[in-house]
Amino acid sequence: MSNFAVDAVPPTTVETDALVAAARAVSGSHDLEAVSRPFLDLLHRCAAFDTFYLTSVDPLRHEQQVLFVDDRSGHPTVLEGAQIDWEQTVCRQALESGVCATTDAAAEWPEQTLSVRLGIRSYVGVPVRDGEDRLLGTLCGASRRTVPADAELIEVMAMLAGLLADRWQQTRDDEARRAEQAASRLRDSALVLTEAEEELGAPLLAIQGLADQLMTSWSSMPDERRVAALHGLRTAAQDAHRRMQQLLGEAREDAMSRELELQPVEVGQVIHDVVGAVRQERPHRTVRHPVGEAARVRADRVGIQRAIRHLVEYAVEHSGDEAVLDVSLRRNGDTVVVSVEGQGIRLPAAGEEFVPFARREAATVTPIHRAAVRDVDPVAEPAAVAPAGPGLGLYVARNLVLAMGGDVRVSRSGAAAAFAVSLPAA
Repeated sequence: MSNFAVDAVPPTTVETDALVAAARAVSGSHDLEAVSRPFLDLLHRCAAFDTFYLTSVDPLRHEQQVLFVDDRSGHPTVLEGAQIDWEQTVCRQALESGVCATTDAAAEWPEQTLSVRLGIRSYVGVPVRDGEDRLLGTLCGASRRTVPADAELIEVMAMLAGLLADRWQQTRDDEARRAEQAASRLRDSALVLTEAEEELGAPLLAIQGLADQLMTSWSSMPDERRVAALHGLRTAAQDAHRRMQQLLGEAREDAMSRELELQPVEVGQVIHDVVGAVRQERPHRTVRHPVGEAARVRADRVGIQRAIRHLVEYAVEHSGDEAVLDVSLRRNGDTVVVSVEGQGIRLPAAGEEFVPFARREAATVTPIHRAAVRDVDPVAEPAAVAPAGPGLGLYVARNLVLAMGGDVRVSRSGAAAAFAVSLPAA
């Protein structure tokens, strides 16, 4: 380190509010900017440099970018957002020379002209490195005046650089996770569109077939067959409309999984409300829920209600009228588990339970399509089609639960099947 010379400006006293702001930034945010700004302010309370700033470094592209600047001079020497050739920077010279501070940058690094052009006289800087010692950036101070940087300031900057590296890595991990989630959503969206086309294909093919037969046979049809055929056509159209409305509703709920507000939720009350609504809509079905069960989870109230409702409705719609279904909850360490189980719940093939529009194994002919075709031609036998699977319901339920930090699993035991929703306890 250079010998710090005359007309030095003494460092200021660190104020309590700056320390409090920095501590809150570390404990309360993973966002790099939200942590960096209080740190730069804190450094101004430690030393009288004109500017403190944080940069990122890309050694492969030989580029340095100024991320955040806190200037107190009114005439900043370093501009936020500036991109600089790494080979020409003061920071690189300092790192390679092992001199982390100077009060005469031009004399310390005579081959480095950028500091002269910027008017930088005093400089202090420490590297920001990740856990594998890879260079992420630099934490620096610069001034047009002679400002000393003592060992204590450099020690503080090194400590802050370590904390910034942690947040930096978390930010990068979050960005990578969001990129993977975005890619996954694109793949899911492509799958949903493909499967939606197939889901709507059956009623639309029935409509097309009926229309073709009516056009070719209308004049020779008895009146009662014409009426029956038109009725079949309307039934197939209503089926297509119902499926479309269901798809749109479930797609909206899937989009909702990206905009959840997590808070403590009494999941026992949510189960009570869902079971009550299902019983009211299907009074002939037996859906049991023990009275008085209670547990709080960290979730979005509407999101968890819709997720549980999808699972219960699937169990009701894909089991026999005599099947008894049970919805319960239990604590399991730091998680709460909601179970939906019963005998005779028909599931998609193993591994495809949460695939959009997954089909059950056996092919069949839907009553709507059989009736529609035979209304026109009593001896015709429509081709078998794969039976309707879960649509988007199970897929949406799982996405909602995953977005709330939980998971959904399915299990089989003989004729019985169960869904288990795990969520963090509040």
